[in-house]
Order: sequence, then C-alpha cells, then structure tokens
Amino acid sequence: MTDAARTGRASLFVLGAAAFMVQTDARVIDPLLHAVATDFHTTPPAAAIIISSYALPYGLFQLLYGPIGDRVGKLRVMATCLAVFSIGTFACAFVPTIPVFAILRFLTGVVAAAVIPMSLGYIGDKVPYQDRQIALGRFMSALMIGQIVGSTVGGLFGQYLGWRYVFVVLGVCALGVSGLLAREGRQYPEPVNPERPLGRAILTVPAGGLLIFGGLGGVFPGAVSATLDGVGALLLIYALATQYGGLLTRPGAPLVLGTVMLEGLFVFGGLAYLASSLTDRFGVNYAYAGLMVAGFGLGGLTYSASVKKLVTRIGELGVLLLGGALLGVGFVLTGVLPSWHWFIPAVVLVGMGYYTMHGTLQTRATELAPQMRATAISLFAFFFFLGQATGPQLLGSIVKSRGYSAAFIVAGVGLFTTAFVSRMLFARRAAA
Repeated sequence: MTDAARTGRASLFVLGAAAFMVQTDARVIDPLLHAVATDFHTTPPAAAIIISSYALPYGLFQLLYGPIGDRVGKLRVMATCLAVFSIGTFACAFVPTIPVFAILRFLTGVVAAAVIPMSLGYIGDKVPYQDRQIALGRFMSALMIGQIVGSTVGGLFGQYLGWRYVFVVLGVCALGVSGLLAREGRQYPEPVNPERPLGRAILTVPAGGLLIFGGLGGVFPGAVSATLDGVGALLLIYALATQYGGLLTRPGAPLVLGTVMLEGLFVFGGLAYLASSLTDRFGVNYAYAGLMVAGFGLGGLTYSASVKKLVTRIGELGVLLLGGALLGVGFVLTGVLPSWHWFIPAVVLVGMGYYTMHGTLQTRATELAPQMRATAISLFAFFFFLGQATGPQLLGSIVKSRGYSAAFIVAGVGLFTTAFVSRMLFARRAAA
C-alpha cells in the first residue's frame, strides 16, 4: 500500500518532486554564473542580478500564496504555479541579454514561490506533530538532492553542452511534475475555505514586488529607482501589517523570522560565489566547480540521516548552535583555503551546517499558527528568501572591493554569530 493510500494524503514523493524541480532550478545558476557572464561579456558580480531577480520574488510572493493556499487548497495552487514555472524556465534558454534573463527569472521566481511553502504547510496539516519531523526530513531530502543535481548538472552543461540547454530540460521535467501534482489534487481533494479572507495583499504584494524589481534593475535614474523601491516597500509593509500583523506579534515569531532572514542572507550570499571563486582563484573549470559545489547537498543528506540522534543527544537548541558552528567553520575555511582540494570538505561542512540550523527554525515555524499554517509558513519563507535575495548583492560588493576570501569569512562569522545569539534568546524565552 502506498504512503498516500495509507494516510489519505498526497504522496510525499510527488511533493518532493515538485520541490526538487524548484530547488534544482534555483541552484543550477550558481555554477553557470561565470559562463553566463562570459557569454554576455560581463563579470560574475554584475551577472548575479539573475540570482537576485529569482530570489526576490520567491521571497516577496510568499505573502501572496499563503492566504490563497489556506482558502482554495495548497495542492491546487502548487499544480497551477508549477505549470507556469515550466514555461518560464523553458523560455530562459532563449534569452538575448542579461536584462531579459533577469525578467524571466523574476517571473519564474514569482510562481516558484508557491511550491515549497505550500508543501510544508500541507505536511503540517496532514502529518501529526510526533511524526512531522520524519516527514519533513524526507521532504527536505528532495531539496538536498535538488542542490546536488542543480550544481552538478549546471556545471556539466556550462562546460560541455551550453548553459542554455539546461533550461530546456528543466522546463520539460517541471511540466510533467505539475501534471502529477494535479492528479494528486484530484485524488485527495482539499476543502475550499471561503471564510479565509484574501485581503488586499492579493493586489499590494504583486504591485510592491514589481516596483522593487524595477528599482533594483538599474534601468532607471537613481532618484527614480529609489522612489520605486520606496513605494514598493511601503506596499509590502502594508500587506504585512494588514494580512500578517497578527502573526508578527505572536510569541517567538520575531525571533524565528529575524534569525531565518539573516541565515538566508549569509548562506546564499556566500553560496552564489562558491563556483565562481573556484574558477577565478584556482582555474577550476565549470564542470568540476559544479561537482564540488554539489557537496553542499551531500552535507545536507548527512544531516537528514542523523537528525533524530542529534535532537535526542543535544536538544533542539544544541542542534541550532551546532549548525551555526559548522557554517562558520565551513565558510571561513573556504575563504582561507590554499588550494582547491580543501574546498570539498569545506562545502560539505557548509551543507551540513545549513540544514542543521535551518531544520530547527523550520520545525518551529510549523507551529507559529497551526490554524492557518500555509499563511505562517509563507511568512517564514518570505523572511528567509528576503535574506537570500539581498545576500548575493551584499556579498558581491565585498567580492568587488575585498575579494572572495573576505566575503566568505564575513559569511562564516555572520552565521555563527546569528546562531549563537539566537540560541541564547530562545533559551531565555523558554526559561521566562
């Protein structure tokens, strides 16, 4: 008997496949950044706009999908968005310029934003709390494998087949997975909850996201860009206050959300430049660089296999601090390594640390608001990917001014400090 048949819910395999596609698409660009920059006659930091232009809407539009998922059903939202995602990803194979590439990545990021938070909310709804950590671990394994495949395939295509063709493959595969999701939605229908209000966020979030993207795109004069960013930010603040104000004031919510935002900033800000640093510092080609960056996902699989023992032995807050320590050591080692050979164990440590730290925060996020879990998880993901969107630009400015080593050291120290301070604050709340 299948997992779905036993529990009356959609298969974890199908949910994982959808998350795999989104995660692969998000990470495939990292080892391709140098190749894309070369093809368009620019530098990796300048081409990093294609990373931020995907991550920015991925975070902002979490504010849109949470209420919709709670109202019409999470599987319905995921299936529709993944179908549109497949078309946008396929179109990325034919971009003529970096700005067009950035626009397409923005649009695919808009619809990709629905998949992982809706899946987490769905698991939270259907799986009892005592079994939820195991189910989340299995689901997260799909993300980890997506990390490995995205980095590996991106490097191989960039070196041997051409970076454009990878988006053809991903687009076709995503279309197939969207069909599987639609089938699961018909087999295990979710109730429609018309009493769940959508609010004005359904208008203010897209408007705010488009204005901020227009301001960050660099196509308008400085004053105009600043105005667009400011108005867009005000619209998003309005959406947060009206749709999510109650969640933001719940006990523990500011600590969870602030921690995950800093985590996303430092982890993915550093991750964006790992492959490029291998090419620029040590002359490693795109294929080998992608394979080595895939060690990030291997580190995550190590965490997945050991999470139950870790929680039992050192407790949830111990796991949080351990993750920050592993991230700190891994990124600092990446910054000071004398040859590329040290990169492999360093990136495995980074992957172990990220999933160890993030798993604790994610588990706490599923209980922020059990009665409207999709909305709560979307808010969590919004803060996480807000950090991810700004990280490549922030760390990129350090790469430009101080080099790769300084950027990785800043990421490592920032992550350990974040985990250490958060662990103390969580413990203080528990003791109060």
